[in-house]
Amino acid sequence: AEADERSLACKSDLENKDLDWKGRKKEWAQRLKKEDRSRVALEEARGVLQEELDEVENQLLEQRHSALNHKAMGMSVKGEKDTVDKLILQSQVMLKRDQGREDMLLQQQTALKKALVKSKVGSQYRN
Repeated sequence: AEADERSLACKSDLENKDLDWKGRKKEWAQRLKKEDRSRVALEEARGVLQEELDEVENQLLEQRHSALNHKAMGMSVKGEKDTVDKLILQSQVMLKRDQGREDMLLQQQTALKKALVKSKVGSQYRN
């Protein structure tokens, strides 16, 4: 009877341990599923963040490229402005010089006309 009692106690103990292990197994399986869902969600979030980071990096590169282009265009425009300013100054100098020549030629023309008139008038009196 005592052996039967021990056998029943041992059997009961084994059944309790088996139930305990089954409960732990179920608990750990649930934790693993939860961890796996969290891992998948984290990977998806990481992917979305990486896409956003890539987009921001591309925008920054485009802005930098644009800024460099604007700087280069500004330098080019400044160079062109300097060239145009020099051409304007050269043109103004040439215009002043040509105006002086024109004034001198007009004075010579006027003097020649007067001389021509005097010579015609003088030749009329001589004849």
